Amino acid sequence: MNSEAISTAEYTVRDQERMKNATRYFEWQFRLAQPHLGRRVLEIGCGLGNFTRHLLDRELILSIDSEAECVSQHRADFADYPNVVSIRQDIQHPSFLNLRQYEPDSAVCMNVLEQRQGRHLRVNSDIRCSASRRQAGLDCARL
Repeated sequence: MNSEAISTAEYTVRDQERMKNATRYFEWQFRLAQPHLGRRVLEIGCGLGNFTRHLLDRELILSIDSEAECVSQHRADFADYPNVVSIRQDIQHPSFLNLRQYEPDSAVCMNVLEQRQGRHLRVNSDIRCSASRRQAGLDCARL
């Protein structure tokens, strides 16, 4: 084990870089999530875009992450895709509600909630996009 201390942000970026090679894992996640996702997807915890790559056929992918370095790299990697919007955003901050302007119809949150301290998360439920709401596996929801 490396005795050099690294920040949480550095660890996250390094972990995301390593996970880029897990293509079959992200393909599997996508196959499970796909039936529950609409055309305008809010991707919570986008990291470097390992899962984003499977959503590129959507009308809109609103990819958010709380780590600035992840968002910066995500934005650069998907600069050629006008349907991908990369934003630094913590879902527990009140400004999360401003994302309503993008009118997402579904949300996906892969490998994020288990990283939250205590595994408890309070998400402001006021970001509703339609009257129909249904829960799906893998932290996916139709809004």
